[in-house]
Amino acid sequence: MREEYFYKEGQISVTKTLIRHWDTSFAVANIDSVSIGKQNTQLYGIGAIILLTFAVIASIAMVTTKKIPHLGVPAIFCVIAAALIIGATLAYLAIKPKFYLHFRSSGGSSKTIETRDYAKIGPLKFAIEQAIISRG
Repeated sequence: MREEYFYKEGQISVTKTLIRHWDTSFAVANIDSVSIGKQNTQLYGIGAIILLTFAVIASIAMVTTKKIPHLGVPAIFCVIAAALIIGATLAYLAIKPKFYLHFRSSGGSSKTIETRDYAKIGPLKFAIEQAIISRG
């Protein structure tokens, strides 16, 4: 007997009775609800603003001042470069949050699947809802 797939992409599949994600399986009968959660990225945004502002102010101070501190030019460039790289990374994390698929059952709630692309997790949630509806 061949099972009907509501969703199948890569290592994730959803049928009427089972959800498979890599080597983990979830029984559709045990899932009461499914929802999508979004990562809180406020701290990433604040950190990015602070580091990028520091890098800009340090760059302006280095260019406009005649006297360079005793640290030397290479050390200042390294500090500014590190602030820019870490600030840009934090900005990326703030702009592209992770989305989590939550399964809720009588036993509690669990984050099962995470991705930074909402377009991938939306159809998966819909397929799981269809599987829950079809179980009757």
